[in-house]
Amino acid sequence: MINLSIVGLGAMGQNHLRVLSRIKDVNIKYIVDKDLQKIKDLGKKYNLNFTTSLKKALDCSDTIVISTPTTSHFNIFMKCAQKARNIFIEKPISSKIFEIKMIKKKIEENNINLHCGFIERYGVVGSVVKKIIKSKVIFSQFVRTNKTNERALDVDVIDDLMIHDIDLAINLFGKITETKSYGYIVKNKVVHACVIARHENGFHSQFLASKVTEKKERLVQITTKNNFIEANLLSKEVLIYKNSLTLNKIGGYLVSSNVKNISSSPVETLQLQHEDFISMCNGKENKSPSVHEALEVAKVINLIKINLYAKKKYN
Repeated sequence: MINLSIVGLGAMGQNHLRVLSRIKDVNIKYIVDKDLQKIKDLGKKYNLNFTTSLKKALDCSDTIVISTPTTSHFNIFMKCAQKARNIFIEKPISSKIFEIKMIKKKIEENNINLHCGFIERYGVVGSVVKKIIKSKVIFSQFVRTNKTNERALDVDVIDDLMIHDIDLAINLFGKITETKSYGYIVKNKVVHACVIARHENGFHSQFLASKVTEKKERLVQITTKNNFIEANLLSKEVLIYKNSLTLNKIGGYLVSSNVKNISSSPVETLQLQHEDFISMCNGKENKSPSVHEALEVAKVINLIKINLYAKKKYN
């Protein structure tokens, strides 16, 4: 049985609570947050203990899920690392590379199991598309847009949205070595960005992320030598297009397009992620995103931000 506590009960933290509360072999000891009334209500709803004290939760938990604001991840992790042997941190685990390196050093010293919260690894692209890419990739495109309100503009679109697709691209096609970026900045935060990236193996990926576009989209399109793959992350649908040539009676050629629909798991992506996290906690086979992978993503994000913020064109 995994004795687990959840730290941070904002919107994402409550999603973690909802999913973890229905996974067997998980005993939620405490939910932890500064907002006493919120966790009191949630404690009543789920019949759980609640506290504003991280120490109290650590004293009886071997596993911690950290879903607080990004700026607090590092300090909370360092406190948890003193006692917890399994730690889940929402993405990004930190916006500062030196902090990620310190986290990496700490988990190696203390033999801690760390899961970085790249949820899309468990979605339609991470679990399905990776298995069907058999021919040479020529180009990939990632689109992630969603209009947000003013309160959500305290985090730029790179850390909030594009980070998922950068992780997917690295996971699918290998390290990114170069980037070229364009962006739109509001109140000193990038809210719309387009990035062209070159992978170490010569492949190229394009990322578009926006917090000001009215239409919500989550798309991945991959052009390979033999087909075109289109994945809709919202509908969990994957389409594979393949053109074929046929000789007609006159002697010319007709081009027809074959479309194959690949179905994905009906299970909620967050549940698949946490089931994998629990497997890691139990020492079983798992594919949990590592701190090393989080560091590679952070390096790419750093390149993008240096380029975008250096232009200093504000609106």
